[in-house]
Amino acid sequence: MIPGISDFDYKDRLTAEEAANPQSVIDVGFRYTASLENFDVDRYISCFTDDPQFLIRDPKDTEFRNYASPKVAGVPGASLAVGVAQVQFTLARIDSIHWVRSNFQVSIADDRARMISNYICTHRLDSHSTGPFCILYGTYIEDLVLTDRWRIALHRNHIRSIQGDLAIVRGGADRYPEDVQTKTEIVR
Repeated sequence: MIPGISDFDYKDRLTAEEAANPQSVIDVGFRYTASLENFDVDRYISCFTDDPQFLIRDPKDTEFRNYASPKVAGVPGASLAVGVAQVQFTLARIDSIHWVRSNFQVSIADDRARMISNYICTHRLDSHSTGPFCILYGTYIEDLVLTDRWRIALHRNHIRSIQGDLAIVRGGADRYPEDVQTKTEIVR
């Protein structure tokens, strides 16, 4: 954990004026990446609604697919549990992770928002046999809802390019292990 970063957090409840400011939506994107860079799963969970959807599109894919296995993709709450399981799996095996997010585009309509941003994410695993880095380049397209503060309800990760070995992130081939894709409860 970076010294002092744990002391910096976002307000528990936004005023109407704060919620209408696009920066309050962008702050969720920063909280998302900071939570992962700092291995803070609780902060990661705080970025999402109770039943968000996680979709991913790898460079070879033609469509987005659910992060979860088809066995649990429709189970209420399973997407967040699978997202948390994947984060815990990845963070437990890597040495460091770092994001750069840019080019934020935000639109807000009442209690709904859409945020689009580009990212570069570097994962480092010093002991990996094919090299220590996996670098992902892509775009996040996120739909958010306003509850007590903005939270992500739909997270789309369009990975446009991969450099290095994706096994550093996912533990093998191009998918997470089946047991990680089928978690149905959040274990902290």
